[in-house]
Order: sequence, then structure tokens, then C-alpha cells
Amino acid sequence: SEFLFRSRETFPTEEEQYAAYRDAVEAARGRCCVIRTLDAGADKSIPALHLPTEANPALGQRAIRLCLARPALLKSQLRAILRAGSAGAVGILLPLVVNREEIVAVKNLLAEVKEDLAASHIPYAGHAPLGLTVETPAAAIMSERLAKEVDFFSIGTNDLAQYTLAADRTLPVADALGGYLHPAVLRLIAQTARAGNDAGIPVTVCGEMAADPLSLPLLLGMGIKILSMDAASLLWIRAAIHRLSGKKARRLWEHAATLDDAAAIRAYLREEAQETAP
Repeated sequence: SEFLFRSRETFPTEEEQYAAYRDAVEAARGRCCVIRTLDAGADKSIPALHLPTEANPALGQRAIRLCLARPALLKSQLRAILRAGSAGAVGILLPLVVNREEIVAVKNLLAEVKEDLAASHIPYAGHAPLGLTVETPAAAIMSERLAKEVDFFSIGTNDLAQYTLAADRTLPVADALGGYLHPAVLRLIAQTARAGNDAGIPVTVCGEMAADPLSLPLLLGMGIKILSMDAASLLWIRAAIHRLSGKKARRLWEHAATLDDAAAIRAYLREEAQETAP
């Protein structure tokens, strides 16, 4: 949703946001339209925020912590999302959550917003599934407990790799260190998938990893059932899924989990891919 806030000196009004979200909900044609709350800061500059210069903006006041520091801004967005939910199914995704208190704070704001909308007789979604992005080691490690507070997880593999490896994802060093195939990143993804499955909530993987046919068996082997990617990647990922059994995916992940580095994991996956290539 940050695209509504970019390249302008003022915040979009609640009505502007409502109109945009309603269009998205209607375009989903009955499927749940998940809207992420403002993910501002770091590489996503929002002029109207007038954020102070930070030495490490990717680690500073951004995403959900920024929105909670400006509750009026977040409440306006939550009102618009819930109002759009009167036109169809809508979900809310919270970016960069690292602890339970942030989720509770958003739930309290949601309760206030619903009370205000009801008092004003404005139609809104009585229930909007609430999810969080798992993109830090903190969220992944605490995923078993955080799963009790939300309705779904979305694992952001690009940021998860960045924060786990302490390497800027926009620089070559991140890939040189192994990227999302680094064993530490894979373990965090697997831990989150297990926590979500145990809690009975959906777990989605997004980011470059979701569109990588080479890493696909690992995700399926971990129990991931939902992938989010750009439209151009859909056909070849769908074809790769059809060529892969669940049993083999689990075997590949179990062996990859025993390997010590990303280079060995990548070599193993390439060897297996060549053997099963059509």
C-alpha cells in the first residue's frame, strides 16, 4: 500500500485509500485481498513522513514500528481497509513484526476503529484475517508463539536473508554469502513453516525464493503450500510442482538440511534437477 503514499507531499486521505482498496477487493472477485499496512522507511521513502536521517535506516524506525508511533496514520489506513472489506473478503498484513506486543497494539487499534465505524453506521468487514510478515530472525524464532496471535504468516525471504546474514540484500555480498539458500535462513523458514502448520494457519512464502525452481523442492519439503510471485514466474513454477512428488520434496529437504553451506546445497539441488529434467 506504500505506493499510495509515494511521490506526494501529503498523506492520502482515508477516502483515497478506501477507493483504491475497494477497487482491489472487487478485482479479487471473491478471493481474499490481502492489504499490507504502510511499509515505509529504509529503501521506501515517503516524503510526507519527514523522517530524520538514520545511520542504518533498514534497522531503524520503519514499517509497523513507525505506524504504531503514529497511530492516527495507522488508524486511517485500518479504517479504509475495513471499509473496503464491505465489498468483499479482505485481510491485513503487518510488516516487520518482531514481537507480540506489536500485534496486540494493532488489535487494540482495530477494536477502536470497528467501534468508531459501527457508531457511525459505516459498513465495514466484521472479520478481516490478520497476518504478519516473517522477515527477521526474531519473528521466525518466536513463530510458535506469534502463530497464536494471527491468522496467517507471510515469509519474506529477501528481508529474512538480509537480516539473518547481516548483508544488504541490494548488494552482491548477500548472494556471495549464500542468500536464501544459506542453512541458517533455511532453518528459520522451516521453523516458521512448522509453527504455522502446527497452529493450523496458512504460511505463504514470497520474495525471489518463491519463484526459484531450484529451491522449490525445499519449500515444499518443509510443508509450504502457498507461494507468492510475479506473474511471469507462475507457469514454470506450476510446471515444476507438477513434476515433483511430495515424497521426493521431503527427501531433498531432509538431505539439504544436513549440508553445511549454500554452495553445497545449490550443487545438490542442481544435480537432482538435472536427473529429473524433462
